[in-house]
Order: sequence, then C-alpha cells, then structure tokens
Amino acid sequence: MKSIHLEKCDIRGEIDATTPKLALKVLKLVYCCELTRVGLLNLLNLIDGKSLTELDVHLSTSCNNHNVFSKISSCATTFPNLEVLNIIFYKMTEENLYAFLERSGDKLKNLNLRHSEISLDSICYLPITFPWLEILDLGFCRNLTDAGFISLLNKVGVKLTKLVIKRNSMSLAQADTLTSTFPKLNYLDMEGCHNITDSGFLSLLNRAGCLSSFRIINIDKTNVSAACVADLRTKCPRIQMTSTSIDNIYW
Repeated sequence: MKSIHLEKCDIRGEIDATTPKLALKVLKLVYCCELTRVGLLNLLNLIDGKSLTELDVHLSTSCNNHNVFSKISSCATTFPNLEVLNIIFYKMTEENLYAFLERSGDKLKNLNLRHSEISLDSICYLPITFPWLEILDLGFCRNLTDAGFISLLNKVGVKLTKLVIKRNSMSLAQADTLTSTFPKLNYLDMEGCHNITDSGFLSLLNRAGCLSSFRIINIDKTNVSAACVADLRTKCPRIQMTSTSIDNIYW
C-alpha cells in the first residue's frame, strides 16, 4: 500500500500502533470529523516515517475534533522525506505546528497552512529551514503578523515560485527587513489584504528578487494604488495583474 486517501469518513484512528510499520508515501485525511488526537497520533506512528512524502490533514469549523493536533509533540515518528504538507485547519496552534515541523525534514516543496490560527511570531527561533520550498500558501491565516511572515520567508530558499497570502491582515511594513531573495517567484496572490499599500507591496517585490520573473500578481481588494499598478504594467507588460479599486473588504 502506497497511498491512503480518506474523505468524509467516520474514522477515529484509535488503532493498535504496534503493528508493523506501513511504507506509506501519501496519507490524506480530508474532513474526517471523528478523527481524535490519539487517533491521529497512532496513525502517524504507524507509518514508516522515511517513506512518507505527502501528508494532507484538511479539517474545518464543522468538525468536532478541534484539538486533534494537541498530542503531536508526543509523535515518535519523524518524516525526513516529506515534500508536501497540507494542514488546512482552523484550530491549528503555533505550538502544534512547530512540533510537527520539527519532526519533518528540510525537503518540503509545498507547504499549505490555510485557515490556521497562527502568527508565526516565534518561528525565527526554530532550527528549521525550507531550502527546497516551491509553493507557500498562508491564505486566510488572519492572525499572521508582519514579523512572523518575514521570519518565515527568511527561512525559505531560492526555489520559491508561488506565494499566497490572501485575506490576511498584514501590511508588509517590515518587508524591507527581508534577507532572502526569490529569483524564481512568478505567482503572488495578495487578494483581500486590505492593509497592504504601495509601500509594503513594492518593498516585497524589490526584496523578493527579479521583477521580470513575475507572471501573475493578484492585488485585488488591497490598497495598492492604481498609479502603482499602471507603473508596474508599463515596466513589466508580461505580468498579468488583477486589481480593483474596492476600498473595503468584508470577510
């Protein structure tokens, strides 16, 4: 068995984790609303950690298991070859996220943390980096701070091609402290970030790397000005830019 994909099932996961380890490459748990914190822990400990390359745990506010990640620090398994990590979960806490990231290796290519209640303010203290990361999705992480966002980006390598930060409250006021560069970044989605103005937007672009590499930029429902958009379109006509002049955005 190489892959397990469970969607909208009643699995609790509280199985005997002493059985022989599974050489599983992909584990997807999508809207498994009865999954318990002990169950998730047992499932992860049942896997041969070296074999797992993709983990997807996708829950929502309609699920009852809001503390499903609360025992993740007790996980005995490490996942040094994990390439895709999708934890789309409204109640993911900072502590739980860090506990899992510390059990993962540095081979992540795709990291999706949509809808997490994280600020990332203390991620700078974690001894982890993401040198192979290509896709980073932090959409709808409404507690995400400017400092936390920049601290995470400073741990990301030059392979980043896609960045999504839509519907967040950041202003990018600290973008000028970014030390990493992303010469391959070609997709940027900031839709609904109504605190982002010309200053923060341009600081991120200038620090990120080569402007000519961009192909798609979504600044719809931000406070980036029409003049700024027109100037960028003149300088880089190949960029597909989505923008409107809506001043207020309701989440």
